[in-house]
Amino acid sequence: MSFKSDLLFYINEYTNLKVYFTNPNTGVTDSRVFDVPYYSTRVLGITGGKNTPGEIASYIRSKKINWVNDNPNSYELKSASVIQSQMATATHLPYVGIDCNGLVYYVINEATGGVVMKTFGNVPYSSGVHIDYYLCSTSYGTQKTKAKDIVPGCFLHLDGHIMIVYDVIKNTSGVVTQIKYAHSQLNGLNPDEIADCATSGPYKGYITINDENKDLNAKNSKGEYIQKWVDLPGLGNILCGLYYKTMLLNCVAPFTL
Repeated sequence: MSFKSDLLFYINEYTNLKVYFTNPNTGVTDSRVFDVPYYSTRVLGITGGKNTPGEIASYIRSKKINWVNDNPNSYELKSASVIQSQMATATHLPYVGIDCNGLVYYVINEATGGVVMKTFGNVPYSSGVHIDYYLCSTSYGTQKTKAKDIVPGCFLHLDGHIMIVYDVIKNTSGVVTQIKYAHSQLNGLNPDEIADCATSGPYKGYITINDENKDLNAKNSKGEYIQKWVDLPGLGNILCGLYYKTMLLNCVAPFTL
C-alpha cells in the first residue's frame, strides 16, 4: 500500500471500528461496527482519550454487556446500536473514546511504521504528545503556507485542536482543488458534555481550494474566506477561523515523496 492509503486505513479504524465477538457456546464469530465516541480527560478528569482501535475493541469485548442472555446456554449478540448506547456513558467513555491528538498521533505513527514515536522519544499512545511542543512545532517540522504545498500526512493546527490530511485532490492540470482531512471533534450539539461526547468523535471533512497559492484561512479583498471548509453543518467557517497553520513533520516528509 502507499503512504496515502495507509493513512486512510488507520483513520478508518476509528471512523468504522469493527469488533469481532465469539459466541462462547457455539464458537461462532460475529462482528459489529461502532462509531468511536469523543473523549478527553478534561471531561471527567479520568485518564483517557488516547485509546488505540485495538484497545477499544478489547475493552468492548471484555464488558458483559454484549449478549442478550449472559448464559452459556443462550447467547445472542446485541445490535451495534444497543451496545454503543451502553458504552457511551461516563463509566466507559474514558476507555472507548479518542481525542484529536490521540487520533493523529496513532494514525501518523502507524502509517510511518513507528518512525514518529521514535522521533518523540518513544512516548506511548497512552501518554500522547503535545500539539504545540511536538506535533506542530517548527522544531520538528516545516510550516506550509500555500495550499499547493500541503500533502497527505500534514497536520492542520487550529486553536486547541489538530487534524490530519489524508488526501489532496488535483485537477487534470495538476492544480490542487480539494484537501481531505480527518479529526476527532467535540461537536457541541448537546448541552450535556457526556451526551455530546457520545454523539461526537472521529470523522472526515474537506476543504475546497479556490486558490492553491493561498493559505487555508486566506481572505479576499471583501474579507471573505477564499477556501471553503466543509465539515459539520455550520462548523466550516468556525474551524477556518480557528486555523493557525499547516505543519509537516520532518520525519514524515520522506514518506510523502
